[in-house]
Amino acid sequence: NAEYMGDVPNMNQKRAWKLQEFVAHGSQVNCAHLGRKSGQVLATGGDDNSVNIWRISKANAIMNLTGHRSAVECVAFDQNEETLVSGSHGGGLKIWDLETQKAVRNHSGHNAKCSSVDFHVYGICFASGSLDTNVKIWDVRRKTCIQTYKGHTREVTLTRFSPDGRWLVSGGEDGVVKVWDLTAGRLVHDFSHDGPITALDFHPEHLVLASGSADRTVKFWDLGQFRLLSSTDVDATRIRAISFLREKQHAVLSATQEGIKAWSWTPSPHVNDSVDIGWRGIVDIYPSPTNPAQLIGAAFNQTFVSLWVVDLSLVQIPSQPRISLDDLSAIGSPPLPPASAASAA
Repeated sequence: NAEYMGDVPNMNQKRAWKLQEFVAHGSQVNCAHLGRKSGQVLATGGDDNSVNIWRISKANAIMNLTGHRSAVECVAFDQNEETLVSGSHGGGLKIWDLETQKAVRNHSGHNAKCSSVDFHVYGICFASGSLDTNVKIWDVRRKTCIQTYKGHTREVTLTRFSPDGRWLVSGGEDGVVKVWDLTAGRLVHDFSHDGPITALDFHPEHLVLASGSADRTVKFWDLGQFRLLSSTDVDATRIRAISFLREKQHAVLSATQEGIKAWSWTPSPHVNDSVDIGWRGIVDIYPSPTNPAQLIGAAFNQTFVSLWVVDLSLVQIPSQPRISLDDLSAIGSPPLPPASAASAA
């Protein structure tokens, strides 16, 4: 593979392709989530009340997890891909031990559809968001809900823990991204879009959050100073997924129904390249942990799930940020105290 260092790619080479497509459930598929550790497993949930686990490039499901009494609306692996949490249309949640392939915990804390789930980086708890507008934190060891966050006015469509485990962010149909302090158990800040929140991703090192929306923009937020850093131009359709690149931390990928765009996000968003892909129903993208030059995408439509590969070595991604490294490192840092306070200290 060519190095993806900002050189103009050879457009005659195929930059994206469908790896496989298969019938994932006996009825409508509602969710799909890629495992972040290996990048080789996929979880799906459907109207048949079941969760299926797939190994990428294999034709048949490696696990079929049954027990929900209503449609499965959201799924998420833990960091080690040893445990999975699933949420249902009736509001119930199940934790699955993937070694024994059994449900080890049942929770019933939401009184409406559970729309989103995410595991804490250390696996000590998980979060759920619901049509009931609440966000809940569940302690895995104590087997109970330890916190309920209220404030969204419509369905909570996304929940994401920060890489350092300090914060949870939630995004809703109300167009609001809320930042919650897990230690203090309170709301820290609100950010807004002009449409429902459809995608969230944290920068792997800096205190920066990217949010995508049905308003067709991606916004970048400085979580050290709680300010808007920048916003992209309006895209053709809603943003469906976002992924910062670990290898190129000044770059970010955004996915729509039409394909992906590669952005430099500092100091202002700049499109370096775009790839047209017919991945209708794309819901999750993630750079392969074993091959950072490959992006894996998961999409679903009706009963079908499709997996896609984008060769990032053929996508024009700049090798250097468009601002100095010092300026880049200052982003996401807390504001300096006033001179008087600093001298008093």
